[in-house]
Amino acid sequence: MRKHYLFWMILLLPFFKLDAQTYCTPTTGTSTTYYLKNAIFSDQGAFYYDASSHQAYVNNSATQTVTSYPGGTVKVHMEFGGGGTKALVWVDWNNNGDFNDFYENPIGISVYSTVDDQFFIPPAQAPGIYRIRVQTGTNLSATSNPCGPNTNGNFVDFSLKIDPTPACFVPT
Repeated sequence: MRKHYLFWMILLLPFFKLDAQTYCTPTTGTSTTYYLKNAIFSDQGAFYYDASSHQAYVNNSATQTVTSYPGGTVKVHMEFGGGGTKALVWVDWNNNGDFNDFYENPIGISVYSTVDDQFFIPPAQAPGIYRIRVQTGTNLSATSNPCGPNTNGNFVDFSLKIDPTPACFVPT
């Protein structure tokens, strides 16, 4: 029996897609003044991000994760290098490699140079790991693209881990 199973696995394995999800690498300009300097994303588990200088694109999705649950609230605090910097936040809720679907831009263009905001986890969101992308800059619009171009700012990626709804919540 095992020989038959092994035979079918070897025969069918090349037809299964085993690649990890790929995201666009955002394009940015040459301005090094405007960037995400500090960030705190928190709910049931938090992460803290600090940058001392501009980097056009930083992918922290493997190392920095905020944890929440379906129906939870993620609090967001961001500070920027350079006055007049604004930000947008995207979450790829369906893990399809883009940020184009409904509610994948839960925090629109910030009004102030410091962001204190929050976004909600959809109540029916499946447990798993999702990508968060932050775009900073001075010339952002409602039609800004999470892949760029971005002439005055940068992009930073993080992860959002959705756990099953807890039986007992963390005290506040």
